[in-house]
Amino acid sequence: MNTQVRCDCCGLMVRLTDGDDCPRCGYPVAQEKEERFLSDNIRNLQRVAAYGGASLPVATLIARYQQRQNYLWRLRTQQTPLSTAPTMPVQQQGSTAKLFPTPEPLVAGTTKPAASVQNPITPVPAVPEKLPETISAGIPEQHPASQEPVQPSSIAPSTERIPPVVPPKATRTFSFKAFFADQTINVVSSLGAFLILIGSLSFIVTTPDRRLSFFTLLLVHALFGIMGAVTRRFKSFRIVSIIYTAIFALQVPLVGLAGYRLVSGTSISPSALVAIAAAYAAVVYSVLAIYQRFQPFVYLAAVSITVVDIALDITLNLAYGWWPSTLLLLALASLVCVSPSTANAPAVQKPWDIMFPPVQILMKVYVYASYVYVFFAWWISLTLGPISQTFIGSRFSIAFTLLLLFCWTCLFAWRSRVSQVLLQLPYVFLACVLAFAYASSSPASGYILVLTGIALLYHFIERLAHQGIQRVQTLRGHIEVIVLASVCVIPLIADAALPFKVFARAYGFSAPSVVFSSETFIDIVALLCGTALTGSIITSHTGWHKSPSQATSKWCWLLLLSGTLFYWGYNLTGLMLPVVPVWSALTVTCILLLTTIAVRRFTSAAWSDPLDILTLVSAAQTLLLAIPQGHVVLLSLLLAFSGITYMLALYQQRMYMFVLTLVFALLACIPLSDNPTVLLILCILLPLAWATLERFLPSSQWSTGNSPTFTGSLWTFPVLFTSFLYTLEFLSSETSQSVSTLGLWLHMPQFPIALELALLACIWYGTAIVARKKIGLVAASGLACLALFFPTSSPYLVLTIVAFGGMLMAIAISRFVGRDWGLPLYIVGLLAAFRLGWSGQSLDTLVFTSRTLLSFGVLIYLISMLER
Repeated sequence: MNTQVRCDCCGLMVRLTDGDDCPRCGYPVAQEKEERFLSDNIRNLQRVAAYGGASLPVATLIARYQQRQNYLWRLRTQQTPLSTAPTMPVQQQGSTAKLFPTPEPLVAGTTKPAASVQNPITPVPAVPEKLPETISAGIPEQHPASQEPVQPSSIAPSTERIPPVVPPKATRTFSFKAFFADQTINVVSSLGAFLILIGSLSFIVTTPDRRLSFFTLLLVHALFGIMGAVTRRFKSFRIVSIIYTAIFALQVPLVGLAGYRLVSGTSISPSALVAIAAAYAAVVYSVLAIYQRFQPFVYLAAVSITVVDIALDITLNLAYGWWPSTLLLLALASLVCVSPSTANAPAVQKPWDIMFPPVQILMKVYVYASYVYVFFAWWISLTLGPISQTFIGSRFSIAFTLLLLFCWTCLFAWRSRVSQVLLQLPYVFLACVLAFAYASSSPASGYILVLTGIALLYHFIERLAHQGIQRVQTLRGHIEVIVLASVCVIPLIADAALPFKVFARAYGFSAPSVVFSSETFIDIVALLCGTALTGSIITSHTGWHKSPSQATSKWCWLLLLSGTLFYWGYNLTGLMLPVVPVWSALTVTCILLLTTIAVRRFTSAAWSDPLDILTLVSAAQTLLLAIPQGHVVLLSLLLAFSGITYMLALYQQRMYMFVLTLVFALLACIPLSDNPTVLLILCILLPLAWATLERFLPSSQWSTGNSPTFTGSLWTFPVLFTSFLYTLEFLSSETSQSVSTLGLWLHMPQFPIALELALLACIWYGTAIVARKKIGLVAASGLACLALFFPTSSPYLVLTIVAFGGMLMAIAISRFVGRDWGLPLYIVGLLAAFRLGWSGQSLDTLVFTSRTLLSFGVLIYLISMLER
């Protein structure tokens, strides 16, 4: 068993049999006692450091504690008679020395032993017997308290509060005598160093021999370096060491200048010499930074390394565009100074850890400067590149700079464990690949291949490494943005003017033809891949659910992008085939129409709403392409689209689709003006269709999902409105013609227009009866009244028959069906009578007209008697 231990305070070897404390300094040497001592003192020192005393020297801290202790002793001595006299018996009030320890007199330059105030159980280290003069001068002189016995006082203690005694502040005085007495070694050493420096510099300046001046300066430089290193090992020479080291650091550029003068006439280039001198300076400053623990030397070393890099670029005759790439090589080498978060760093740092923060700052400066260079070089190359081919080298420099930035970003993320840095990787890699394509002057198909490959690569990485990507916040979103952006750019690169070419071909304009080639094949394949990628992104968020959730249903709108890409590829293929554009567009419209019907039927509206928009856009394009084909094709498409939208609205119970039905019906009025026969057929068929729908559609309320309910009559409103509209257009066209449309159709030129209108009025009256809707009576009355004003072959006879026949039919219908249903016939009969009276005022027909009107009056009287 080892019976001797070394004192951790003074280093004395102490036998354990001699006691638990060091006989020289009083430090505990017994293991348990030393552990308790260290635990108590560490806790006390941590409290001092936590509340502002971390930077105080030990001697200053001791002086502050002694000053506070003396102040408390004085304060307690003054307050003791007032606080203890009323409570203590007389026989026990001998002296305050028996109650409290009497402080010993404190002489300047000495301290009270710590054992007198410490707990006897907890040992404390001995304090120095002598304090520095600068500390002892600031401690006020203390006098011992009175040792005389205190007599009990018969006077009641005063309630007046005694103010505490505030010790005087310590003051410092400066004395040149004391300064030179204490700093003699530093002054002499500094003066000697200054004289040596001045002498060596004057020798170098005045000596014509460059070799001798160089070696003399090198010798002086090495002398200061060695002396600075040697004197640093002694505590009393620390200031001298700092001075010598500073001179040594300042002489580094002078040594480089002397070396440049020495070899200026040789074959070594100035840039190579600058590189050598800067490399020497970098090594020297790095060693000084590590040895002296002085961080500004690290910045000087970093600047020197930068100078070395630029000087080597000049020596190797590299263009300016390659300088950022060489700086990035230094940034890659600087990654050795990058480590994970400092929270996981060890408590004891290595000497060279002082270099890490400055090197990291310089590394980021290199990286940011490279980004700035890439931006401006790319802008200049795009502006002046087509004019001059000298920018080919700058294109490759941009590409290699981006490649090094990509490598640096990967290594920095790996070394620093900072996951947010990974957000830059997709963008930097995309820019790098595009830069290489730009540098190699790739055609449009090359860019399409690059973008398609990048999109496929990113999407596969996102799907295969889904869990790892989810650990980096928003990385998945950035990858999807790049994929979608790449897919959106592909159609513009393939053929941005494709829609104009389609319309030019439809309208017969001269347009560049599209022939099948490898580039066209690449474009079509890329567009199909983009369509598939968009669909894969949609399903990755929504899944294969019929009804996606509200949070994921917004991704279904990416089907618009898929449809656009499909449209581009389809039209690109159509331009290579001898197909009329309108029929190819109509084919796509029909496919989309059937698809959206099936999707809404078997899935949900979230999937079919984007397809509805694609179908509507395709239908609009089909109509525009059908204009050069003539009115017949355009009218057929408009009527077909109007009928299809109406049937879809009935089938899917979506009333807002009636807007499309009415829009197509209104647009059909333009070509219908040149086709009166078709217009007449529509005027005949539409009222019949309206009556049929009113008859067989349920009149109860229909449920339309989330929409409000509607009655059956509202579902037939588009047909009724279209019937009225086309009837009015037919009337306007008939008034401008001398021959009726029905007469032309039946090859009977003498067929009167009045009879044609009368037939339409009968159709409307019959459909009103079938539909049991009195609104049809309005159209019937209007048409019948207008028919009375058109000329006929026997106007008087016709008017007489209409007047009497209408009144008789009206009274019959009014009696057996209802007065409202007979009202149109009343109106027609009365108007016919007035028309007869107005036109029969000539002498030839006056007698016939008078008798007819008299008879008609009698008939009206009888009808009035019956209608009472």
